[in-house]
Amino acid sequence: YQYRAAFFNPPLTVYTPQDGKVTSSDVTVTGKTDSNVTLTINNAPVAVEEDGSFSKIVATFPGKSKITIRALNKFGKESLITRGVEVTSSP
Repeated sequence: YQYRAAFFNPPLTVYTPQDGKVTSSDVTVTGKTDSNVTLTINNAPVAVEEDGSFSKIVATFPGKSKITIRALNKFGKESLITRGVEVTSSP
């Protein structure tokens, strides 16, 4: 297993939000990765469960925003996903 981690980027799947999502509130980022990675969302550390799942509520402001999800393994291999969201003002 460690041999593979030294050569390949860690797996990273983001379930929510979908790219281009329009919302009127904060955004919940959910997904799955390897349980041994360091995971950040917009450069803030996020806890990863034993099964590799993660969930974090990201505070957003009205307008277009980018959410960057980064998984980094101990060998310095990185996976990166960026999702664009648009937050509308509450009526």
